[in-house]
Amino acid sequence: MKHILTTIAAVLLVGCGSEPNYSGNYTLNVDGKSLSLELKPDGSFIVMAEGMTDDDAVGTWKVEGDLLVGEGASKRTKREMVMKFNKTTLKLTSLSLNGREAPIDKTIPEGADGHYFKKN
Repeated sequence: MKHILTTIAAVLLVGCGSEPNYSGNYTLNVDGKSLSLELKPDGSFIVMAEGMTDDDAVGTWKVEGDLLVGEGASKRTKREMVMKFNKTTLKLTSLSLNGREAPIDKTIPEGADGHYFKKN
């Protein structure tokens, strides 16, 4: 009996201490347009923007502290991008295109406190 309880306790501790699975599909709506993001289990991602189906962005993603960070480039135009969003709240914290910060604060709707991804 003692061995069974020890085993159950060990399994619970290991399970509770492991990193959540962030892979999956996410969407973000900005200015009436939809952005689809797929974080793949192998650490790669693909971003598809509504109306830009011929220039999806691909790259890699990782967890850095409280953030999910994706770095990549668009397939056709080779425009580099770095996006960061909070892994718990899914709030977009920054977006950089070709090394320049995008003014995401200027696109936040009145009364909102930011842009949030939604996990599908």
